[in-house]
Amino acid sequence: YVFGLNDTPWGGTAADPQFIDTYEPDDERLQETWLMGPYFDDQGHGYDFVKHVKSIEDSECYCAGYPMAKYEIYAGETGSSSVDFPALRYAEVLMMKAEALLRLSRPDDAATIVTDVRQRDFDGTDPSKAVVTGAELLQGSSYNYGWMDVDGVVKTGPGGTPTTNGGADIQYGRFLDELGWEFVGEAQRRQELIRFGVFTTKTWFNHTPTGDYHTVFPIPQSAISTNSQLAQNPGY
Repeated sequence: YVFGLNDTPWGGTAADPQFIDTYEPDDERLQETWLMGPYFDDQGHGYDFVKHVKSIEDSECYCAGYPMAKYEIYAGETGSSSVDFPALRYAEVLMMKAEALLRLSRPDDAATIVTDVRQRDFDGTDPSKAVVTGAELLQGSSYNYGWMDVDGVVKTGPGGTPTTNGGADIQYGRFLDELGWEFVGEAQRRQELIRFGVFTTKTWFNHTPTGDYHTVFPIPQSAISTNSQLAQNPGY
């Protein structure tokens, strides 16, 4: 109703609160990526989108969590949207080079590139905040990894003790954050978390580590059934 769509969007797809908490408030990507707060039409149809999400299983309200709005939403849009999805952007090429420089112990050179990528995201707020240093890229992640409990507090596990700085021990964690802010919603995060050693070691939202074998997918049973030379990947 609010956006004049001709089809109903998927419900329940939203950012986890721990990720939203990592944004610098002046980062324009925060507003440009997520629907936050009230969205109602003149008839009162709509939702007041709130950050907190109790659990993955909590489906009582589609207003739980900030839905993604990174891509164009246009009146009359249907399930067969004509909005393009980026397979590769120039910013990704730049960040590939920055990551390579960072891993080659050239953090200052990497920071120059990251700053270039960030500039447009602070152009309308505080351009000085676009600048990032090599020392900062060597820091841990600002993402507070841990279990997001039903009371909205990040803990060691369900009913556990509160945690802070849960990503501080991640090597190049600040750079991992930069990748998240720039490329969220572009189908890259899983591989990024694997590459930075996070995917099978850290806890976030309602996810706990379940084994290193998850860095590769299982081979479909249909494929194994038709090829006796295939062996299932370890762990599955």
